[in-house]
Amino acid sequence: MASSRPNSHASFQMPGDIRRHVNPFYGRRTNGCNTCGFKPESSSNLSREHGLRTWTDASLYCNFCHLIVALHDELKTKHAIGFADLEKGKIAVYSRNSRDGRKQFLLGPNMPDMNTPPAERQTVIFYNFPDSRFPWKGIPYDRDMSDTAGSEECLLLLKYWMENCQASHTDCSPSDHPLPTRVLDVTTNPPKLVITANLSQKDEKYIALSHCWGPSQPLRTLKMNIVLHQDGIDLSSMPQTFKDAVAVTRYLGMRYIWIDSLCIVQDDVLDWECEAAKMADVYGFAYLVLGASSASDGTKGFLGRRNHIRGRVTVPCSASPRKISKIHYRPMLNHRKALFSANFDGPLSERGWAFQERALAKRFVSFGEFELQWACRSLEDCECDEFDLRKSQVGIKGDNSWRFRGSVGIHAKGDEMSTQDAHYFHRQWRKSVISPYSGRKLTFQADKLVALSAISRVFQERVDDEFLAGLWRRELVHDLSWNRSQVEESRECLGAPSWSWASIDGAVSWWKSSFVESLSHMEPCQVIEAECTAAFKINPFGSVESGYVILEGLLIKATAKYLHNPPPSQEGRHYFLTEWPAGEFFADSFLGTADVDLNGEAVNTAVRGTLSSAHHRQEGVEYPVWCFLLTTGYFGREDKYAYVLVLGRSVCQPSVFERVGLMVLKLGKESLPSFLSPGFFSNWRNERVTII
Repeated sequence: MASSRPNSHASFQMPGDIRRHVNPFYGRRTNGCNTCGFKPESSSNLSREHGLRTWTDASLYCNFCHLIVALHDELKTKHAIGFADLEKGKIAVYSRNSRDGRKQFLLGPNMPDMNTPPAERQTVIFYNFPDSRFPWKGIPYDRDMSDTAGSEECLLLLKYWMENCQASHTDCSPSDHPLPTRVLDVTTNPPKLVITANLSQKDEKYIALSHCWGPSQPLRTLKMNIVLHQDGIDLSSMPQTFKDAVAVTRYLGMRYIWIDSLCIVQDDVLDWECEAAKMADVYGFAYLVLGASSASDGTKGFLGRRNHIRGRVTVPCSASPRKISKIHYRPMLNHRKALFSANFDGPLSERGWAFQERALAKRFVSFGEFELQWACRSLEDCECDEFDLRKSQVGIKGDNSWRFRGSVGIHAKGDEMSTQDAHYFHRQWRKSVISPYSGRKLTFQADKLVALSAISRVFQERVDDEFLAGLWRRELVHDLSWNRSQVEESRECLGAPSWSWASIDGAVSWWKSSFVESLSHMEPCQVIEAECTAAFKINPFGSVESGYVILEGLLIKATAKYLHNPPPSQEGRHYFLTEWPAGEFFADSFLGTADVDLNGEAVNTAVRGTLSSAHHRQEGVEYPVWCFLLTTGYFGREDKYAYVLVLGRSVCQPSVFERVGLMVLKLGKESLPSFLSPGFFSNWRNERVTII
């Protein structure tokens, strides 16, 4: 039977004889006032917002107002957080119910805005500490959070989650699977690299580490040192993040841990591609994945002191002003944001490789900047107890990678799915995988497809579709309609054709994602042919050596110009077409121009701009483009829209095109079911175009 959750509440010892404390404020009200609205006998909600002067004046006769001023002064003095001065700014005090129904009191610079990140809101929860000798009546009880991620409290909590999951969660029970090609054995001193093919027992449990490499390269296994690593790797030579991972593995009584830079031969291209193709198994079959979320590189570690505020203030006891109460405070973490959302728990949330490492894990623990967070197939939980869903199954509550896992059933064997189900899963691919993943950081931009290849492999097995450089043949027209909302210069992206979102160094999305799914009476272009050649046959979901699509539909030549300050309603669209189809469009990057030789004739064309290219950002510069009608459809009963690919001639192969942007045209209203009337596209020609 699973053990109960460990109690991290240390006993509080009052200092000395309380009679030695002088209380110059004896005689204040103990039951609140009109300023604070505090009523210790009532369970009504608390909601007050005043300037510091108002709180200070009221503190002369009200104990609760005095507590608010004391908390503000403590935060300002010890943590350099000042919500207000005497003349301006506000201090807000309010109550709320946590997810498990507990009342909480909060203090912050203003009334809550749940869309503001916790680090910017600087809101604290204040509370009575359990076992307090002189608790303040009417103030809720709560728990402290450890100053250190590697404390006994935190490790006991992790062990509790592990034991509870193992004993109670049938969906999380792992079946026997072989170990990865190489693992690190931490039961030896020093730890050593093990070739698992040489082991007699090949199905033991192991832990996997998800971490940021950062600019400083971590300790790596290379061709020249792999034999030495099999003899042993001195702990003193390991970066702090690896030392911490070894320590946690040993604490949990596990023998093996998988760390990418040590278990893959980093200067062996074939080994790297082979092992990268196995990531779905490495992270999916791991007994637990450790997320070193707070560490920006290997030198930082993840078991050290935390980046949060906590403490306590000494104030007169509400029940007896001659006695002293100690009111504790800690940061209020914003769990109404999706668990594990980008940037919430540290640098790992921004790393491209970490997306699939988290999504594929059956159990994942994040050692974040603020707290520990746990997610498995049956439970999401956290150290501060706010995100408490022990009785419910993980559904769509987590970050988008977890939403995708739940919807497509990454770990489940499914029967052949219906067309409707397949469409839903393709939509989840766009919305819950590509949109959040595409904006993450990669040291090598050519890894954009490789770093997602494990998820791609699992998705392909589930929906039985053909993978095309991050897009899928069955819904290719939908997939081609991605856009970049914020245009900027890009690093050159090798490893994907221009029509793939993976050719962009930055975040992409699908404009009004629900819109394209709601189009009815769609009249898409015709897909004649689509093909990609993988750079490495061992991983067909990785980098692409070459790829093209051949589409047949309506085409027209147009001229684009740069708009320096687009109106807010245009969502970062810096380019517009000067003739039909006139209007702004989403450029894939800042544009440049180039002259190409097309059948002996010099042709000027728009091209994508990169950090190394010379291109213009001046209003009035003309960029020749070609517009291709991708699809049209109704949104609602009568509103008609069209998706248009904006193309330029390829500098390498001028007879074919490369994508430079996407345009969404609102065509107005018409009762006819077809848009292809002379009034709309009379000047467009039906052509067959090749895009590379």
